[in-house]
Amino acid sequence: MSTLANPIPRTTATGARNSGKRHYGTHIFLTVMAIMWLIPLGWSLFTALRPKADTDKYGYFSLGGTFNFDNFITAWTQGGFSKYLLNSVIITVPSVLLTLFFASMMAFAVSRVSWKFNVTLLIMFTAGNLLPPQVLAAPLFEMFKHVTLPYSFSDSGNLLNTYISVIAVDTAFQIGFCTFVLSNYMKALSSDLTEAALVDGAGIWRQYWNIILPLCRPALAALGTLEVIFIYNDFFWPLLFIQSGNRLPITTAINNLQGEFLSNYNLLAAGATITVIPTLIIYLVLQRQFVAGSRSVPAKDKTHGNGLHRRQVGRPDRVRRRLQPGTMARRGLETRRRPHEGSRSEPGQCRHLQLGPSGARRRPLRVRLARQDPGPAPHQRDQRGSRERERFSPPWFSRKYPDSLPVDADGVRQSYGSRQAFAACSPDYRRAAAALTTAIVQRYAGHPAVVMWHVHNEYGCHNQPDFGPHAERGFQEWLQARYGSLDALNEAWGTAFWSQHYYDWAEILPPRRSGTWVNPTQQLDFARFSSDALLECFNAEADIIKAHSKHPVTTNFMGFNMGLNAPVDYWRWSGHIDVVSNDHYLIAADERNFQDLAMTADLTRGWAQGKPWLLMEHSTSAVNWQPRNVAKVPGEMLRNSLQHVARGTDGVLFFQWRASRAGAEKYHSGLVPHAGRDSKVWREVVELGRALECISEVAGSTVQAEACIIHDTDARWGTELDSHPSEDARNLPETRRWHDALYRAGITTDIRQSTDDLSGYKLVIAPMLYLVTDEAAAKLHEYVQAGGTLVITYFSGIVDENDHIRMDPVNGGGYPGAFSELLGVSMEEFFPCAQAMPWA
Repeated sequence: MSTLANPIPRTTATGARNSGKRHYGTHIFLTVMAIMWLIPLGWSLFTALRPKADTDKYGYFSLGGTFNFDNFITAWTQGGFSKYLLNSVIITVPSVLLTLFFASMMAFAVSRVSWKFNVTLLIMFTAGNLLPPQVLAAPLFEMFKHVTLPYSFSDSGNLLNTYISVIAVDTAFQIGFCTFVLSNYMKALSSDLTEAALVDGAGIWRQYWNIILPLCRPALAALGTLEVIFIYNDFFWPLLFIQSGNRLPITTAINNLQGEFLSNYNLLAAGATITVIPTLIIYLVLQRQFVAGSRSVPAKDKTHGNGLHRRQVGRPDRVRRRLQPGTMARRGLETRRRPHEGSRSEPGQCRHLQLGPSGARRRPLRVRLARQDPGPAPHQRDQRGSRERERFSPPWFSRKYPDSLPVDADGVRQSYGSRQAFAACSPDYRRAAAALTTAIVQRYAGHPAVVMWHVHNEYGCHNQPDFGPHAERGFQEWLQARYGSLDALNEAWGTAFWSQHYYDWAEILPPRRSGTWVNPTQQLDFARFSSDALLECFNAEADIIKAHSKHPVTTNFMGFNMGLNAPVDYWRWSGHIDVVSNDHYLIAADERNFQDLAMTADLTRGWAQGKPWLLMEHSTSAVNWQPRNVAKVPGEMLRNSLQHVARGTDGVLFFQWRASRAGAEKYHSGLVPHAGRDSKVWREVVELGRALECISEVAGSTVQAEACIIHDTDARWGTELDSHPSEDARNLPETRRWHDALYRAGITTDIRQSTDDLSGYKLVIAPMLYLVTDEAAAKLHEYVQAGGTLVITYFSGIVDENDHIRMDPVNGGGYPGAFSELLGVSMEEFFPCAQAMPWA
């Protein structure tokens, strides 16, 4: 398997030279412009540091004489700068804060609230900026003169000669510009933010203050910096409304340095430099926020005709809202659950999050890492409880890196336009995924709402296995690591049959379409490799996250859905997951789909080694991908949720938060359906929240079972190979029949793999354990010798891990080779039924 490529692509020498030529003129132009802008500032500072006598002696454009800070000291004392600076602070700080506060409220009203006159009001506010201040000077002066104030606030008894008059005018004149900028910024934020908050019961003020305003921090910082400079440097309005010299701002203090007949320009330069220092400090302190705010536009991603992808700064990438009612469990539902040693929940402590329009609590942010754009991720959903959208590489990425698309068994490269349009072994894909993961975790690792990282979505669901050239090379390297030599591989694969002997690793291909059956061991190994290739992708991103964050990392499994044609070995994966998560959807055509739910939950609990796990996805009602998508009847969603809780989950989440209006999943149900909150689904969601609150005291408990069913991934994959005695001999249906029998009898059942410790179970059932390793066979022998009861079904113990027939060690032949001695039976040949039986 190829190692992960460097996250930062290397540039060739030729490319570097071309890049330098392309920007050479730009660098010269920017350097010249920077020098031209710095010359006046530098010359002013140079003049301020020279005594006037030296300037008179040597001239302004000379380098002779001494340099000191005497002019600064004289300017500070003679000009009374301390008093005037305080006046500027008194005027500037309230003016800026009031301007941003009122402008943000106005921008929220015209951009986030839909009403009849919002555009008209925005035009009225911004139109005021088109009027020159001089036109309004006289009317404002007359108006302020007739506005009376108590003499405790004003020496004149009106607004004139007060700080209030200047603050009021500065605020009023700057609100229009700030409203225009902020309203455009807020319009680009996803409407789902406020809609989701409204559904959660958040009022207008909370939407503005807790959701929208924090997202506008870059824009507010940029505007705040500009407004400080604008208002601090303004002297028109102060000179008009303030007659008393002791209330004037610092911009007027330079007049005190003017001589009656002659001017000391060295002293004036020092005074001008002093007045500039506060604005420079403000800019330097807020420089990072200013640059981020001036560059970030929270608009939707756009792909330009030249293939370049416009990225946003400051918004998490494509998130899809999920309900997470927190940790929850239930005692006395189908199974018994005992407190888990690692649980921090205490009896009586409610840890669920209440649903409904009242009492909404903040949900933790679950960030699912996107894999498509190697750049910072954009916000699209409420940060209080969210999940990214499905994983598909965007069209621009697939066009730029066509080798990143998977190839099917016929050698046809799949196109983009669906989801999961990537090949797990593609270096371009891995490099981009690593870069994007790094950007996201660096941004959000310290966010107080982040409690867990969710990487990717349903690995291998639609793009496995890949038969492309990158997978071919990766498969060859994986085989070299597994077998060490071609002789060992040829022995394991039985290549003497059908003249398949390999003499070079480069001869080995993925099991692409051929004339008839492909080597079965080759198919098994390719399934194992394909699972490991995706596991490498997960681990690469998980390692990046863990280097920056201490929070647990998970990804969602898919129950029994991953077979030989979509191979992911969750038993192997579970050892790399901090919290085991799973998705489950009812099959509408299955009359006993509730039993399938129970079996899948028991399997997930087995992956978690009996510890509490997380239901990452299920549906409130109908799905969209079945031939007939039947809606759930009243109460069915509540029953499904509590059934998962009873079998070990400490979290019940849904896809999706809000039913989509467009796309392939627009008919998939959501927490908030198309019908809105006045609907059956929403009322049942609220009911579920109340039910979970009542059972929250058993959060962290575990399920106790005395019976166990063995379900090995390799054994299942082995039965799904071709050219067997009967197509009805399949591991998964046989496993379900036994689980259903125990379910009907009310017997709680664990599902484990054959190599686990089975000593604690009174009964172990091995349904169709077709492929079994020597280690697993020895474990089952030991279990029986220790007094355990083992039930083994037909077509078990037939082959080893290489799909080679096991010979009966007692009789020298026959079946089942691995268990002939243990069972005391020997079979000569198989006699399958000519027709499928009703239970097959």
